[in-house]
Amino acid sequence: MEALVFTDNSTVEFIKQENEKMGLSYEDFVSWIREPPNYTTFRVNTLHYTVKDALQLISENVAKTAIQINATRCPEVYINKDFPDVINVGSWDFSINDAPSDEVVVDAFCGAAILRGSHLFAPGVLALPKGTAVGQQVAVYADLDGKCLQGTATKYKGNKMLVGTGILELDREKLFNNIAEKPKGIAVRMTWTRKGILSFDYPIGMGQLQNLPSSAASWELNPLPGDLVLDMCASPGNKTSHLAALMNNEGVLVAIDRTEKKCNVIRETCDSFQAKCLAFCYDSSKSVLEDDEPKKKIEDGPPFNQNSFDKILLDAPCSALGQRPQLLNKISVKQIKSNPSLQKRIFKAAVKLLKPKGTLVYCTCSTTLEENEGVVQWALQEFQGVLAQAEARKRITPVVLLKNVPEDICAKVQRFGPQVGSVSEYCDSIGFFISRFVKI
Repeated sequence: MEALVFTDNSTVEFIKQENEKMGLSYEDFVSWIREPPNYTTFRVNTLHYTVKDALQLISENVAKTAIQINATRCPEVYINKDFPDVINVGSWDFSINDAPSDEVVVDAFCGAAILRGSHLFAPGVLALPKGTAVGQQVAVYADLDGKCLQGTATKYKGNKMLVGTGILELDREKLFNNIAEKPKGIAVRMTWTRKGILSFDYPIGMGQLQNLPSSAASWELNPLPGDLVLDMCASPGNKTSHLAALMNNEGVLVAIDRTEKKCNVIRETCDSFQAKCLAFCYDSSKSVLEDDEPKKKIEDGPPFNQNSFDKILLDAPCSALGQRPQLLNKISVKQIKSNPSLQKRIFKAAVKLLKPKGTLVYCTCSTTLEENEGVVQWALQEFQGVLAQAEARKRITPVVLLKNVPEDICAKVQRFGPQVGSVSEYCDSIGFFISRFVKI
């Protein structure tokens, strides 16, 4: 038995209704969201590496992996046809006859990471049978009910899914019996996953694994050298570092997020890329100075003067229902429906901060209409005569027509999700949404 992804019955019903608007069944959506994309995308840090050099290095490291796992052929490694700083790495085309009898159990979140190609790190291990030795081949299962207890020493009998196999590198003593120090490091070095996605090595600063739509959002904004650019809700800084690269570190790039912890992560990300960025801890929805307040420089931080920025990226807080894969999700309808009001508050601030003729890109990693096309419809009405929806600069998704949404809105946004239309049009990625606006 394998559990459905969503545990809340009201959430299941809500998602059924959402997918009916696109002509999809709930089963279609669950089948899609439980599996990762069939390839990995790596965004090159073009501030300090050429795409050609990164391509060669990744290809060499993939070839080394093939030797380590005794694979007869490597996946294809190539430059993405739509975005010149993105490298695609395909899936490994081999299977196993039988899973090893020794089983390691992880939680659903960790299982999802393994399906995306991650090794199994020590903190993620829930169960490992006694007597399993370092160097053994083990099967890794994800606990789909969330009932496996940390430190379980017998074979787990609950509802579980095989996510991969690998070589055990840490035994029970190091994983569970060292009270003085939390376990760390790779517990299982993965050699096979059920979708054929494996990790590969690369130098710090050369780039990062980044979902294709996330790279697409930065390209949609199209920041140029010399621009004044704001990245709202910017943590962990992955898109921020991409914007810096597209600007060639020329101009002013500001990133803001609500907590100092998140801002420190932004700074660390940008430092590792040598990307120039000013990161400030602030509530994005309150980041605008009123007209009667004294003027100030952008470099002094938020709140900012109105009409300050040429380009603004608003990757809004959302329900994250587009993230793939998901094996277990306890989100409630109340939690999902709490997002649009916050998204609209931040959007209002973004419009005030944007210069006339400036570009605003709104995006989420959700699939719900209310968080996506619903916000676009609201924005066009709220800012009628001030803001116009723009065509996608680079369309890589089919147009998805939705009930009760004007066709011209659907034609301009990019909606990443389950396959709608022909296979040739389908972009296999996480669920994501992008809409571009221009201030009149």
